[in-house]
This record gives sequence, structure tokens and C-alpha cells, in this order.
Amino acid sequence: MMTTLDHFHAMQAPAPYIPVHRFDGAAIDDFHAHLLNAPLEEGSVKIAMPIKGSLRREDAAKLYELAYFAEGDVLDIGTNRGLSASILSRALADTGRKVLSVDMDPKLSGIAAKSLAQHDHTNVECNVSEAGAWLEGLRSEGRKFGFAFVDHSHQYEPVRAVSSLLRDVLLPGSYVAFHDFIDHRNGKADFPDYDVARGAIDGMGSDFLAAGCSGCMGVFRLA
Repeated sequence: MMTTLDHFHAMQAPAPYIPVHRFDGAAIDDFHAHLLNAPLEEGSVKIAMPIKGSLRREDAAKLYELAYFAEGDVLDIGTNRGLSASILSRALADTGRKVLSVDMDPKLSGIAAKSLAQHDHTNVECNVSEAGAWLEGLRSEGRKFGFAFVDHSHQYEPVRAVSSLLRDVLLPGSYVAFHDFIDHRNGKADFPDYDVARGAIDGMGSDFLAAGCSGCMGVFRLA
């Protein structure tokens, strides 16, 4: 790894949004500019969008950028209510590419699918499954993707298990972003079920290089 886990633990969210791709101006397009300056929910750091979720401005802008410049379809691991899928969908609009999203909660997946359809996000495929098993299925099919957003769990083992499969389902040079990678609860004895950063780094091993942080996300690139 290019940096250490202690380095990430020392960081404080939100990390500023700094592009990893080149584009003219401060934003890729009008929607990217909207995300960078999106209104916030009252009393919160979360952006206020038609589809609900828990993303900061810096998280949302980075997701849009990484999906926009990705090659091929993208993965949304942890659908929740569909906010991240909706942003990824906008990044892929009119390209023929798709967002494959997964959540193990059928109720949440159903809510997300309905909301996404209502807002014309027709390029999103919602799946109900345990994330690791789902990725193993994609690997067995030989599927390859251009970007992955991981936000299905805060616990060490589920994050580690998914992270260990990413090298097999991402194209070389592709990025992965882990939500809540920068969080004061990670690795603390008072929060035993919160260990995103260690799970991600242990799972990825030496195959991925650190590519910075944005909001509360850690971003890595498959070498």
C-alpha cells in the first residue's frame, strides 16, 4: 500500500473533493456542479436529494466523477434507499452502461427500485443478495466492471470479504471507493462493529494503490 492504516485513522472527515481525472473547469457538467454545492438536509451534513441517503457533497461528487470516467458498467455494493445508485446512474446516462446494485435487505432494495424507477433511472439493476456471494457469482461469470462503490457494512469481516473479491471483478486501473472509510469510530474499542478501513485494506492487500480521500470515503485504484 502507498499509505498506512494509521495515516487514514489520523484523518478527519470531510476530506476535500480533489479530482483524480482531468476535466475543464471546476465541474464535469451541470449535475456534477450541483452535487458540489448541493443543499443539505436541515441540521445535517447529508445532501438533500429526491432519493434519500447518507452522502456528503464530497462523497457524491467523487462517486459521480469516478463513474463518469469508468470503463464499462459499475457496481453499487449496498443499495440502501438508492441515493448512490441514482448518482451513478446519472454519471452513466446515455452511455449504454449500467449500474448493478445489491443489498441483502429485500425491503430496502424494493424501496430503492421503486424510487429509482420513479425518477427515470432505468439503467440501474437492483439485486437482493449477500454482497460477497453476489460478487462471487459475478466472478464465476467472468464479469468485469469499471468502478465499485462499497457501502454495504461497517463491520470488519463483511468489508474484508467483499474487498478480497474486487481484484477479480474490476478492470485493471479501475477505482473503488469505500464509504465511511474515514470515521472516528473505525478501529475503536468502543465501537467493535465499526472497522471499515481495516477491513478494506486487509481485503485489498497489495493489489490496490491509495488514490486519496473525499468526504468520508477512501479511494483506491487497482494496479
